Amino acid sequence: MARFDALVLIRGAGALGSGLAYRLTKAGFPVVMTELAAPLVLRSTVSYGPCIYYHSVIVEGIVARHAEIAQVHNLLAQGNISVLVDPGRNTIAALHPAVVIDARGDYIDGDTTIHDAPLVIGLGPAFTAGVNCHKVIDIPPARPLTHVLLSPGNGVTLQVAMIGERVNAGALIACVGNEAVRAPIAGVLSGLIDNDIQLTIGSKLGLINPDIRREDCFTISNEALAVGGEVLDTILNAPQLASEIHSSALNLERGASGEVPSP
Repeated sequence: MARFDALVLIRGAGALGSGLAYRLTKAGFPVVMTELAAPLVLRSTVSYGPCIYYHSVIVEGIVARHAEIAQVHNLLAQGNISVLVDPGRNTIAALHPAVVIDARGDYIDGDTTIHDAPLVIGLGPAFTAGVNCHKVIDIPPARPLTHVLLSPGNGVTLQVAMIGERVNAGALIACVGNEAVRAPIAGVLSGLIDNDIQLTIGSKLGLINPDIRREDCFTISNEALAVGGEVLDTILNAPQLASEIHSSALNLERGASGEVPSP
């Protein structure tokens, strides 16, 4: 059961957006996420996006489920994150969230506006405070030594290696159509696009890092949690949400003391 009534909608359920969703859910906010029908998720082991095709996923104890609009409120009451297929703005129009966060990174298409919610937070350089959002938060850079694998052509993906696997230079990682993708360096495969995803040439396909542990592939990054902390602080201190946050906190205190909240 959420502690706060302010609904948060996060656009993009990749590793960064999922880190925010985890942090906000743990803090007591109801969270809904939107994604593409075929999510382009690299770090799928720490992302809620894959529940679009796996129906449900658990990341560090928090459950996310693929949902339709009509199912959202029941799932939120169970403490679950709802993830909806929506590349556009239908979910915003239907749910009227108190907070909208655009965490789509490279895949942003510029359709988030400052009018989408009382508080709109944009992650990354595509946003300008006062223009298309109320608050801009920088996206942390990739971990040092991370090598990004790019699709060599247009086609459908087929995984050969697995996330968390330590691979040698030259090892076969995946195929895109009839073209092989091999590891340019030795290291741990920390990200890989799922099977049966249509990619275009030059799209991000995977991540290899020679300087991380296998277990790092299955935990939310410190960088994502830090951004989540900044987002949480922004929400709690946003003047346009002050009455809603205060009311939720007051009702929580009354409930804890056994006092019946005022209608």
